[in-house]
Parts: sequence; C-alpha cells; structure tokens
Amino acid sequence: EAANDFYMWRGEHELMYALLTTLKAVGAVLEVGVGNGGTLSVLAAFANGREVHAVDDFSYSDGENQQRAVTIVLNAFPISLTTAKSRDVTWGKPLAFVHLDGGHTTVDVQADIEKFAPCVSMGGVMVVDDYTTAASQREVRKAVDDYMLAHAVEWIAVTAGPKLGIWRRVA
Repeated sequence: EAANDFYMWRGEHELMYALLTTLKAVGAVLEVGVGNGGTLSVLAAFANGREVHAVDDFSYSDGENQQRAVTIVLNAFPISLTTAKSRDVTWGKPLAFVHLDGGHTTVDVQADIEKFAPCVSMGGVMVVDDYTTAASQREVRKAVDDYMLAHAVEWIAVTAGPKLGIWRRVA
C-alpha cells in the first residue's frame, strides 16, 4: 500500500479514526514509537477528549528529523511526550487505546506488550504496528502471538490490516 507524507499506509488513518470514534473504554490514548508523528496526529485529533501520551527515544537513524516533524504535531495538539526508551517508562494509567510501534525485536515487543497491555481497560484497543508485514518483522508477530496465546481469554482479534494487528480487551 502506498504511504503518505506521514508514513501511514493508505487507509490507516481511516481505521484509526473508526477505532477511536467508536471507543467506549475508559482511559488515555498512548503511542509507543511515534516516528514522524503521522499516526500520533490522527490519534490526537480523534481522541475524543482523552489524554494523549507518546513515548519515543528518537534513537533511530533519522531521529533528529523525526523529532522536528513530531514537534509540529506537538504544537498542534495537547500531547504529553516522554523522550525515553519505553522500557524505562513507568506506566500506571488506564488506557483506552494503545498503538505499539517501538522496538521491533522480540525482546522489545514483549516488554512493551507486558508493560502496556495490562493497562488497557475493558473494551479498549491495542494496535500493534508491523504485525503483518514482511519477514523482517517476524519477531513482532512472534512476540504478539506468544502474548495473545497466554492471555487468550482477555483479548479478541479485531482485524489485521496491511501492517496492523488489532485486539480488543474483553476480560
């Protein structure tokens, strides 16, 4: 699928919009790994009054330019940005929606899921980026599948798109 200037696949912003505007769960919206801020801008625009938080350490190859792009988003929306590795962040707030797009190793994905998934409120949504993409992302899928297998009674799969795996908390 073609991406736009914010590196979102065609239809991703519509899917995020649909998920957020129909969400009944209690809690904040969180994005782990904000990249250029494209998804973050959509999450903030349609958070329906929920607090919006973002975590990223901007340690990747184009981190400085991506920080500049995210600054534009931060100036447009009330977002709390924590510049740190997600493993170093303490989190205790309930989440209505979490978008995980941080580290892509099995260890990083496992750590993010184990930290943030338990915070998702009943009826809340967890979206994992790069769940269905190329073989290079097998570690993402393995970490998510292992977690979901161990917590199968708590989550139902909603859908998987060109890049995303999406689950709703049911218990």
